[in-house]
Amino acid sequence: MSSQPQTDFNGPIAGEPAKKTNAAGQPYAHSRQKITSKKPQTSRKKKALSMLQTVLIVLALSLSTYSYITLDNLSQNAVDGKDANEMLVRTEGRDADSICTEGGAEIFIGNDLNSNGYLDADEISTSTKVCHGKEGLSGPQGAPGTSGHTIQDLIDIENLSAGQGGCENGGIIIHSGLDDNDNGELESGERATSVEICDGLLGANGNDGAAGTDGAAGNDGQQGAPGVNGA
Repeated sequence: MSSQPQTDFNGPIAGEPAKKTNAAGQPYAHSRQKITSKKPQTSRKKKALSMLQTVLIVLALSLSTYSYITLDNLSQNAVDGKDANEMLVRTEGRDADSICTEGGAEIFIGNDLNSNGYLDADEISTSTKVCHGKEGLSGPQGAPGTSGHTIQDLIDIENLSAGQGGCENGGIIIHSGLDDNDNGELESGERATSVEICDGLLGANGNDGAAGTDGAAGNDGQQGAPGVNGA
């Protein structure tokens, strides 16, 4: 029997997939295809924001818990507000100094520990300074006003007879007002006020006075005419 001819050709057989070869043309002993998978990566910024949100949530929960505990203790210790001290506010004027160059006010806040209705110095817990602003610039001068007109004030006195007005025994009535028409007389339409002053009642007659002393003797009268001769 004759042996089949052998060749040094190391190529692929028809119908088979071609094998990968290295630079020397030799096939790899074990050929593996590398498959890389792309995983979503979170950026550092998103991680930082997530951590910040977590910290804020924890802080908010802590503050809420602290507030609840504090309010619960206050409600247990207080008895209808009888042992609570009233909060007072006191305000004092402040002169100009290095802090408030234009002056101002100082506001004191605290609890009335001795219940005297006044915020004493040792009861002040906080204080706030409120300064006046600097004086602004002067505004422009206004336009001259119209010339004024002086109106004279007049008084008119009217006599009242008995029974006139409200005066049974007479009296006077004083009228006052402005002389709008500048005629020097207070007319009835210019009267602003009127005041009556009534006379009082006549008093009773007084007692007769004591008799006076006799007067000195008068001078002798003139001599009379001679009498008629008798029959």
